[in-house]
This record gives sequence, structure tokens and C-alpha cells, in this order.
Amino acid sequence: YHDVGMIWGARLSSEKGIFASNVTLDPGNNSSISRHIVFMTDGDMVPSQRYYSAYGVEPLSRRITSDGGSNYSEFVRRHQQRFIAVCNAAKAKGIRVWVIAFATNLDSSMTDCASPNSSFLSLNGDELNNAFVSIAQSISDLRLTQ
Repeated sequence: YHDVGMIWGARLSSEKGIFASNVTLDPGNNSSISRHIVFMTDGDMVPSQRYYSAYGVEPLSRRITSDGGSNYSEFVRRHQQRFIAVCNAAKAKGIRVWVIAFATNLDSSMTDCASPNSSFLSLNGDELNNAFVSIAQSISDLRLTQ
């Protein structure tokens, strides 16, 4: 359920989201503000029609389609499309999206989700550390204020 994770990342980072009062705070030190989402996964998106999710048990709840999404390939395609749509919406709001695939495939949906030059495949701990070092170097002007 990459789509659900990305929805939460975007909601938490959005200037109009549930933490808007924090996201839009003026840092008070004449600095500019940049927002980032680091989306890390250790698996492919493989939603199930039999398990409870943020959308209920989709074939039973029928919140998404009138037939509950009985066609599995269409069901998976909807989740993938939702994931990409949320990634694009976050990027359109000026949020840089970083994607790290750890010990799994870095598929096209993940590279499409990421901002340019912002996706990593990490097959072990050293590569994962290098990915985070690269991200940290890219946002090295990060400052926290209280």
C-alpha cells in the first residue's frame, strides 16, 4: 500500500494539510523553507483484496468501485495510479520526493514518483547509509528552529 503511505506523507507536508500551522511557520531567520518526503520501502506494492486497508476490505466495502474491484489487475492498477497521482500532487506543491527501495526492486512507479535525481536502490546496509548521506548532502542547509 505505497499509495496510503504517500498520502500520509503528503498530508503531513502540505501547506493545507493537517499540520498546516507547523508547515507554514515562518522560521524567523530570513531563511527559505523547503519541504521533503523520504519514501522508503522494503517491498513491492502488492495490495490484497482480502485484507482490511484504509479503504476497508475493498470488494466488500465498495467504497472505490460499484463492484468492489473484483478484477485483481484493475485493483492493483488503481493503487499504482493513486500512488503516482499523490506523488505528482506533492511535487506540484514544491515538495521534493525522495524514494529509497531497500532490498527490493526500484520499479518504474517508484522512479516516476521521485523528484528528478531522487531515487535510490539500496541492496544492503552500506548502500542504504550512502543513500541517506546523499540525501543529507542535498539538503545540507537544513536547520531546525523552535
